[in-house]
Amino acid sequence: MWHELSKALIVTRREIRDQFRDWRIIAPIMALTLFFPGLMNFTAQQVVSYVEQYDVPLIGDRLIPFLLMVVGFFPISISLVIALESFVGEKERRSIEPLLSSPLTDLQLYLGKLLAVVFPPLAASYLGIIVYLIGVYRQVGWTPEPVLLVQILVLTTVQALLMVSGAVVISVQATSARAANLLAA
Repeated sequence: MWHELSKALIVTRREIRDQFRDWRIIAPIMALTLFFPGLMNFTAQQVVSYVEQYDVPLIGDRLIPFLLMVVGFFPISISLVIALESFVGEKERRSIEPLLSSPLTDLQLYLGKLLAVVFPPLAASYLGIIVYLIGVYRQVGWTPEPVLLVQILVLTTVQALLMVSGAVVISVQATSARAANLLAA
């Protein structure tokens, strides 16, 4: 099992290295990771301040966890573009044939590509959640219960795996990047 996974990780390392070379992929992920939590912190502070005027703090307590999930969602949405490009990009660059003729099995190739398109956006989502939590704590003094935080992290991870694996399957079936985007839409 470990031998199978180690071959898939070779593909993962190659793909992640290629992703980090392209600023058009990394810039939106970093912008959403750093800018969006700040915007959500500002929104949370404004809503909590407004709601406290009317003695209804319950709404503020419900809004902050929702914004926490939103902060985790947005970097993952960028990953769909990366996932859609994973196999169809290889087809368009005519580099899929050498990959398919390598000693990798289809499962190893799929897992390698899947891990490569899930890891950077998921790491960005976790970083965004941390930035948001630090900001909310500093501005409003709110901290999540450990169970809530674990639930949000698990939900973010499952969402990333489902969205990205679906996009990778679409990428495998599509003949061009445009077709993959249309199918995903």
